[in-house]
Amino acid sequence: MKRNIIKKNKASAHENTLRLFSRGCDKINYEILTRLIKSGKEVVSELTKEYNFSRMPFNRRINLLEKVGLLERTTHKRDIIPTKLTSNFLEVIKAIEKMMYEE
Repeated sequence: MKRNIIKKNKASAHENTLRLFSRGCDKINYEILTRLIKSGKEVVSELTKEYNFSRMPFNRRINLLEKVGLLERTTHKRDIIPTKLTSNFLEVIKAIEKMMYEE
């Protein structure tokens, strides 16, 4: 069963969007999501070493991103892959950045 904290009613849509942005806009999380789009798949243990995190804190970070739908773990939880939402989220961030610097 897939764990997902995104609620499906309209009253919570704003709350879910804010949760998604707060988790996705963290500097390290954003880097991870960007790498996922470029590579298509990342190995959790390699990312843990690269970002110099111990396993538990890094897994908490990955779990939060998974809960808001920004990535998925593969069946054996060794790898993470992007979702449709991942690329849409990153496109929105890029569009906001572009608008900020056009003014």
